Amino acid sequence: MATPEQFQSDFARVVSTSFSFLTAEFGFAAIQVEPWLVRYRSDALIVDIYRDERSSEAGVIVGLDKATTPESSNMSIGRQVFEDQYSLDEILEYRSPKLDDPGLVGSAFVGSLADANVWLPRLAAALRTYGRDLLTGDAVTYSAMAERRSRAAHKFMAAEKLSAARRAAQVAWQLKDYPAVISALEMIRDQLTPVEHKKLHYALRRTNSR
Repeated sequence: MATPEQFQSDFARVVSTSFSFLTAEFGFAAIQVEPWLVRYRSDALIVDIYRDERSSEAGVIVGLDKATTPESSNMSIGRQVFEDQYSLDEILEYRSPKLDDPGLVGSAFVGSLADANVWLPRLAAALRTYGRDLLTGDAVTYSAMAERRSRAAHKFMAAEKLSAARRAAQVAWQLKDYPAVISALEMIRDQLTPVEHKKLHYALRRTNSR
């Protein structure tokens, strides 16, 4: 069985072979090789191919070099992703209406060299086919993906607000705290179910009758 150090070396080697198109076709150069991370750079763009040591997830991040946009931190997925950087999973989701290949993957479990030999070439092929405009810094694509991410964030926050209001209303209903029921349900009045409408009307009657 390979030692962890040997596996790290093998991972970098498979990355170099699988992602050689970054250098040959897009002018990237490998500028950083660390345990479980190989970074390529071209002008202000970077490509990170990483393996998360805790989960064994391997993935790809593409976008602006954070050194050129130090103020734009955003969220974490395996590694830190900045506002103008996108995971291969996100790229494939962005392309999904036009994709008909259910075997496409943007990340994969890589627990061994055998896994690396199977999955890293598939990640590379997906990036080469569906990430070309990001690799060339196409402003229209970056703008569209930023807008898509913003819409997803707003949708997530709205769903969280809706869920929290319904939990609060349910607890208040069980406690017969009708002012609290009203407060919770009024926040989501345009999204109430028929049952929630009845609860709100009942709570209003009970509160107004006092």
